[in-house]
Order: sequence, then structure tokens, then C-alpha cells
Amino acid sequence: VGPGTDAVKARVEGGGLMQKVYVSAKRHPCPYCPYSSCVATNWRNHMRTHTGEKPFKCPHCSYSAITKDNLKRHIRSHAVPSPL
Repeated sequence: VGPGTDAVKARVEGGGLMQKVYVSAKRHPCPYCPYSSCVATNWRNHMRTHTGEKPFKCPHCSYSAITKDNLKRHIRSHAVPSPL
């Protein structure tokens, strides 16, 4: 059993292969909507959509993002296009 999980289910995949599927009893429910997640990071990022928190700031402009990945994608928009 993996960390933070209470049960492991095995399921048969195509070709008779077995794959472990971890099922967590630790759900993180959103107090604002029906969303819930077994992954605390996903829940935290979701909560930011309700609170408006955007902790990742662009060093080039006033943009801020909920996730680091969104900020990285935004920063690429500041890149100078290379001449052909």
C-alpha cells in the first residue's frame, strides 16, 4: 500500500497484465463547490480558484498565476522570436 492510501485494487488490463490502482480514503473536499481530490496539491491549486490567490508572479510584467506551470507558459510569451 502506497503512502496516504488505505487500499490497493488490482485490475486486469488488456493482455492479462495486472496494474495496481491505489485508492485513497483521504479525500480533500472543497468547501465552496462539489470538487474533491485525493491529491492535496490538486486540492490546494483548486482552492486558489476560489480564493484568488496567485502566488507565482511574472518578473517581466504584472501577470500572476495559480500554478508554477502556468507561469512558465506565460513567461515563454515574453521570449523574443528568433529571426528566420
